[in-house]
Amino acid sequence: MPFAPTPHLLAHIRRWEDLDAPVDEHGNAPVREDAPVIRRAYSISQFGRLGVSSREAISEEYAERSDTTLRVAVPDPELYSAADQVLVSPEVDADGQYVPDTGLAYWVDGVPADDRLSPWPGLTRSMGGVLKLRRVT
Repeated sequence: MPFAPTPHLLAHIRRWEDLDAPVDEHGNAPVREDAPVIRRAYSISQFGRLGVSSREAISEEYAERSDTTLRVAVPDPELYSAADQVLVSPEVDADGQYVPDTGLAYWVDGVPADDRLSPWPGLTRSMGGVLKLRRVT
């Protein structure tokens, strides 16, 4: 049970390697995706990043690239894994189910931080954790 309101909607798409399927020509197992699951978040904040240096010769393609990093506080960080896809601000239908092709797609960058793991679990068990999401366009 969250300790604070969770006003932000996320659609979480778990990605996993199918170790039972044949590997590709590079020896990698195919990556499978589960159906999107609607989850909630406490807060979403964006990190600023320096774009380019004044000494750097950049191309038009490089200048158009946008690298966005979000920190999302969630009540249950153990549900997310590195490389899972998270859709921010998805639409939901009347039954609360995900509406296809809605939301902005981000990737979980690294292992989520679980703030509930501490020497004082009675104090921190309801705090949740933080996901670092990255979007490169």
